[in-house]
Amino acid sequence: MFEPSLYLNGKYISYFRIKPRPFSPPKQINDRATAIPCQENVFHGVNLTASPQAHTTDPLLADIEEWLMATTNYKGPAFDSDELREIKAKVVNACLILDEQGITDGFGHVSARVPEHSALITIAQVSPGCAALNRLILLDFDGNYLGGAQPAPYEWPIHACIMQARPDVGSVCHTHSKWSALFSIVKKSLRPAHMYGRFLPVNGAPVYAHAGLITSIERGHSLAESLRDGAAILLRAHGDAVVGASVEQAILRTVQLAFLGELAHMAAVHGGADYLTEAELATFAGDRSFPARPWEYFLDRLGDRRV
Repeated sequence: MFEPSLYLNGKYISYFRIKPRPFSPPKQINDRATAIPCQENVFHGVNLTASPQAHTTDPLLADIEEWLMATTNYKGPAFDSDELREIKAKVVNACLILDEQGITDGFGHVSARVPEHSALITIAQVSPGCAALNRLILLDFDGNYLGGAQPAPYEWPIHACIMQARPDVGSVCHTHSKWSALFSIVKKSLRPAHMYGRFLPVNGAPVYAHAGLITSIERGHSLAESLRDGAAILLRAHGDAVVGASVEQAILRTVQLAFLGELAHMAAVHGGADYLTEAELATFAGDRSFPARPWEYFLDRLGDRRV
């Protein structure tokens, strides 16, 4: 398949390929640009890696964005609307929290569902520790660009496909935590040996066995199927994906998953852990409550970085 392209000022600008759709003819955006859908593809968005702020200043690119948004059925709030202000702040703070906690490095991302719509907000291709309000992107669950910075993170299907399969999920975290990576490759499961593991099954976090990045909808759906109704899954030789009903819960679980991994590693040095039984796990029911207390603590640790 050819990559779909935008013919702009005599040059082709590549788009990311997403999924088949009925072929459509070239689209004249204005007298300076023509969008050419090569083969049968949905456009994801203009590749603005060289100039990530360009879309906010160039009138031509604004026309392109308007045309791209017309390809989706999204009827929710616009990226710059007041309705999304709180959600965007939470996503930025969540990314900064994972950085401050030492769980992410240059990679990883956090997303939040747009309530009552098949769309999400996450960071564009930027390190979590560099997250900012002007570096967020709004996408629908097919990966269509709906507003904000560009380009989208390569592994946006992790977020979109899990949310599509799980209406109960309001937020997804993806990290390359060394503890998740460790237990994704060793012969031992990451089992709960502490009350923080109450969101894990008694036999341990499942492992998505297919190595490689989750950059396609097909792999995203495969990951969601492996996660099922769970709260966390390890990705072989990669990291993890952790979900929650809210950004706050997803962040708390992600931090606690790293704690559990480190604890299990230390226990192995001392002969192994006496893991919790299913009955013992059931006594720790606090994870069902809104995790306001640790969220306040995490925000306080951010200091001046907090949004």
